[in-house]
Amino acid sequence: MKSLIDDNTSADTIFFQKFITLFFLYILLEGAFRKWLLPSLSTPIILIRDFFVIFIITQGIIKKVYNFNSDLEKTLLGWTILIIFWIVLQSTINEINVGIFFVGFRNWVLYFWFSILIFRSFKDFYEIDKIIKAIIYTIIPISILVMFQHYLPTDHILNIQVTSGLKSSGPSMIFTVVKDIVRVTSTFSFTTGHSQYISFITPLIFYFLIEREKKVSFFIKLILTFSFLTCVLVSGSRGLVLNTLGMIMIALFFNKSGKSFMQNFLILFFISLICFLIFERSINATLMRFESATDGIFFYERIFDTLLPSPSTWYNYTILGKGIGLGSNLSQIFTGSVYLLGENEADRIIGEGGFIGVLFYMLKIIISIYCIKKAKKIYKENYFALPLYFSIYTAIQLTLHPVTAQITTHAFSSLSLGFLLILINVYPIKKNNNIDYNFNKQHH
Repeated sequence: MKSLIDDNTSADTIFFQKFITLFFLYILLEGAFRKWLLPSLSTPIILIRDFFVIFIITQGIIKKVYNFNSDLEKTLLGWTILIIFWIVLQSTINEINVGIFFVGFRNWVLYFWFSILIFRSFKDFYEIDKIIKAIIYTIIPISILVMFQHYLPTDHILNIQVTSGLKSSGPSMIFTVVKDIVRVTSTFSFTTGHSQYISFITPLIFYFLIEREKKVSFFIKLILTFSFLTCVLVSGSRGLVLNTLGMIMIALFFNKSGKSFMQNFLILFFISLICFLIFERSINATLMRFESATDGIFFYERIFDTLLPSPSTWYNYTILGKGIGLGSNLSQIFTGSVYLLGENEADRIIGEGGFIGVLFYMLKIIISIYCIKKAKKIYKENYFALPLYFSIYTAIQLTLHPVTAQITTHAFSSLSLGFLLILINVYPIKKNNNIDYNFNKQHH
């Protein structure tokens, strides 16, 4: 991992950058341990990650990585105090297991401090570029694994899933796209994890293949493109397919590299053709799933229903809320049930926090709009599109996905928010199509 870090970087910064890389790898392998190696220790494996995060945040405070004179840290400190006050208020009025409130604090506060630590741990774009490269190359072994999973029988050991709860001592039911074709999980405990991983890596892949200033060989582009499309096509996830198609259109539209545009377009076309020939059955299965799963509901209606709280949420709304943390899957350790407050993020956090939940959801939307606007400004001034790719991805992540419910989604969300804060504040400046490595360092 030493090669990922610039020799001029301080020892403390190297330490935090190594940990952030380790955190990503832990997310990637966490499910593999839970379903294949140590299924009886499913909950402790999750808690180990949380203890790591608490440790690194503590180290960040001790080593003065955080800038408490900054508006960012001041705002998060105020949010932390507000949530603690709200939790104490809820605990005195509602009879809820205290463990649920620890889960709520984890989801609503703790990992935001980790996101800011990620932001503070990189001093220039060169450093984050090194980490991005390491992350992208993980898709090669993942693509090999999902190919095996796709063609193996649904009951094969590589296709087992941990779906019966965090206390599960073994595998549970296996999800399929259609009969006898499994929905792949790669190294994750459930299908959602694989979709989250690919969604997170998608904007980074397009940056690496299209925009990265340092030359990437044709052979590497070929392997990465094939690996990426393989992971998408065998996933069986409608959301992932649509997300990928949308990001491809955005990447091609905002690409300003002239000749390389045609090169990358041709690579994408021919690799897609090869993938179609190889994965014809998975493509057909996914199309069948699109047809059978619509139930007469249009895609935009599903987005609308996911984005906005349902009428039942407002019907059951209370100012205080039912308990921060109650809607998280992690809380089933204490409740024995999941989806207590709804399946969508808006329904869940409003049900958990009441008035504070409404405020939390509004903050997510405000943060998303602000980051997209700032990323768009960076693109207009420097024709550098990675912050724009990543801000769109993060906005979708924060508003449409079950961040406070699903533990892998929550992990990728905290990681993506930290990366986004870096990308919209520290970026290479392009002048006359040449890169200027005098980086923007305004966040320090």
